[in-house]
Amino acid sequence: PEINLIFYQITSPLNLTSVTASTFSEKYPDHVVIIYKKSTDGYKVSARCQSGRINVGKMMNCCAAGIGLGGGQAKAAGGFVHDWREFETRVLDYLGV
Repeated sequence: PEINLIFYQITSPLNLTSVTASTFSEKYPDHVVIIYKKSTDGYKVSARCQSGRINVGKMMNCCAAGIGLGGGQAKAAGGFVHDWREFETRVLDYLGV
């Protein structure tokens, strides 16, 4: 909570990462919201930060480098990574945790 970061895993068979990330980010506009869902060969990731405090497009691009693909706009981004734990560690490092 003190770093305003939300990680949440979707377990539904439906593709809900993007809409869930947007919904959470509207409720918590200053938080970095990262919603992810496991697929057969990795993880689909959606990231939001409605306040623009963190440029999630740049964050996704940087944190997914070498383990997948990521990017997008300053307030909304997405990607796909093969190694969730490595990605999570990179996000925490990126945010200075």
